[in-house]
Amino acid sequence: MNSAGIIFGVPLAFAGLVTTTLTWRTGQDELRTAKEGQVTDRYTKAVEQLDSTKREVRTAAIYALERIARDSARDRPAIIDVLAAFAREHDPAPRIKDNKLPAEPDIDVAAALTVIGRTPHPPRNPADDDDIPDLHAARIPHSHLPRANLTGANCATRTCEARTCAARN
Repeated sequence: MNSAGIIFGVPLAFAGLVTTTLTWRTGQDELRTAKEGQVTDRYTKAVEQLDSTKREVRTAAIYALERIARDSARDRPAIIDVLAAFAREHDPAPRIKDNKLPAEPDIDVAAALTVIGRTPHPPRNPADDDDIPDLHAARIPHSHLPRANLTGANCATRTCEARTCAARN
């Protein structure tokens, strides 16, 4: 009688263990999907706020994107691209002569550049220009961004001061 209990008990225990493992894996997959959905929602809201007419809302959106970039390495390159595009689009218009440029960039542009500079970048492949921040047309002279490391960023020397962007090799 004891051997019959063992014969039936071992396979039932094994089946229970398999079921528990499968349930745990399914739960982990659902949790990962939910987290990715939350990141996507946060990203979408922050990008929408970049279009606000209020500078404070745009600046807050930039720092929200920084937080998302810290939390999601997968989304980091896209966030850097969005912030670089933001900096290029919100810099002074090309029709403004260099001697009439403001003394400093707007707060939101400076925030975008700072976030780009302090966000960890993936290891750079020298043959691939797609993995560097594209600031090629940004007009941000006299920027003082002491915490931003824009080494390797695609900057034109006329538009980015040496203390803001290191020249590309």
